[in-house]
Formats: sequence, C-alpha cells, structure tokens
Amino acid sequence: MINYYGRFIPNLSTILYPLNTLLHLNSKFVWTNKQEQAFLQAKKAFLSNKILAHYNPKLPLILATDASPYGVGAVLSQLHPDGTEKVIQYASQTLTKTQQNYSQIDKEAYSIILVSKVPSILIRKSLYITYRSQAPNTNFCPE
Repeated sequence: MINYYGRFIPNLSTILYPLNTLLHLNSKFVWTNKQEQAFLQAKKAFLSNKILAHYNPKLPLILATDASPYGVGAVLSQLHPDGTEKVIQYASQTLTKTQQNYSQIDKEAYSIILVSKVPSILIRKSLYITYRSQAPNTNFCPE
C-alpha cells in the first residue's frame, strides 16, 4: 500500500532502501535496527497529515530534485499569489546497483526523468517552470 501512495511521500525510495535490500535475490532476511528505523520512518510518513494542493493551471510550477546514494526524488509544487509554495506531487525511485555508481551530477540529472511520471498536461499548460536542485549543478555555472 505504501508504494501506491508513494507520490505523496517525499524521499520514499531512500526511506525504504534498507527494507528493499531484503527483497534482493539470494539475500538473507535479517531484520536489523536499520530495517526497523526505515519501517518506523515510512510508517510515520504514511500517517502524517501533510496536505497536497490541487494543481492550478494559472500558477507557475516549481520543480525541485535531489539525489541520495540510494535514490532520486522530485517535488512538483506551485507558487501561490500569497508567496507560499504548495506541493502538488512527490516522485522518488530507488537506484539500481549500476545507477548507484553514477556520479552525483548524473544522479541529479536522472532525477529530472521522474517528472515524466507527472501528467504532461501539467507541464504544457503551466506559465513557466522554475527548476531547483542542490549544489552539484553549480558545476554548470563557470566562475
């Protein structure tokens, strides 16, 4: 059930990584403190009262992405006239073993692909999109 509602939980793939490692082929099922903490954190996120906003085609979209060693994530939100930013959708994905070897900048770029999960009508009808990420993309800006 938690995967079904994953688009409403930020960084879900990173949270669930210790649990997902138990599902790998030929891995021993050993429940450690890491798995217990991941389970409790996922449960807390699932039960939280964070509220998503409805999409408004007249407001600008903001795309924020990030990458961890085990997963990538994206947050699609909108800037409202009162200056508040409200989340429309979260997206996250656990990285494969090969993807975990990507450089940080490649992981950040890969996180943008998650936006393809968002219905394209949202992006086509928006006034503009602002993209934000963490420090790795500063490599694109020469001094």
